[in-house]
Amino acid sequence: MQLLNVSDQIVLSYHFYTPVEFCLHNGRYDFTLKYPGYIGGKYWDRKALKESMKYMNYFSKKYNLPVFIGEFGAGLGSGESALRWVNDTVSLFEEYGFHWTYTVYKSPYPDMCGLYYLPEDSPWTMMLNNISNMVCEKYKNITEIRKEELIEIINTINIRNIIKLTKYLRTEEHLIHKELLNILKQ
Repeated sequence: MQLLNVSDQIVLSYHFYTPVEFCLHNGRYDFTLKYPGYIGGKYWDRKALKESMKYMNYFSKKYNLPVFIGEFGAGLGSGESALRWVNDTVSLFEEYGFHWTYTVYKSPYPDMCGLYYLPEDSPWTMMLNNISNMVCEKYKNITEIRKEELIEIINTINIRNIIKLTKYLRTEEHLIHKELLNILKQ
């Protein structure tokens, strides 16, 4: 018995951040985790990644549906480990015939997932650091902050300065992660 009545207008779409402790660092940006290696009590390498993708491939084949990975990436603060993870992940997507798109085109910090990133000494990055420091000074956990308090903190920064700084959001002001670009272009 077929559980799904599907047509040629359906695609299976997933986000892929496996293992989550490595890819998202549990919001703590602990870049000491290594890939391949033990992460979250399990050894993760290309073989383990492939095993974790089997369910996507299973449903794709069972229902004759294409797979689209709408997001994937790993914090680049992990350096070579993150690049190895991206390389293994992309090669597996290609092996399975999945369609994919990388998660972050531009990011404000070089250790995030962005293909492009701002220099650490750019005015925009320094402004973001100032906002972050003000928030962290008052709150140990960002989830404790209320919307009104965050707006108050942001309002203490001169809005005219923020508008002037938006020129730094243009791609030509960004640096590029060349190693990541090479992996994604293969």
